[in-house]
Amino acid sequence: AESVQTNILYFELVSDKLSVDEFIKRLEQRGFKLLCVGRPACFRMVTHYGIEGEDIETALAAMEEVMKGRR
Repeated sequence: AESVQTNILYFELVSDKLSVDEFIKRLEQRGFKLLCVGRPACFRMVTHYGIEGEDIETALAAMEEVMKGRR
């Protein structure tokens, strides 16, 4: 797995406090788009050319805010 490099991330939302729709809505309000795929709470996010590590950290911080219930 160390040699694998990809710009695609799959993850699952596991929360009894936040619906899938609300999760998507709150992230979109912060400028992030993600796609729910397959199972009801499975998501796919993709970076593209020009996205840097700092941008990914910003996305992770936004997801943390959403999950902690900050608006």
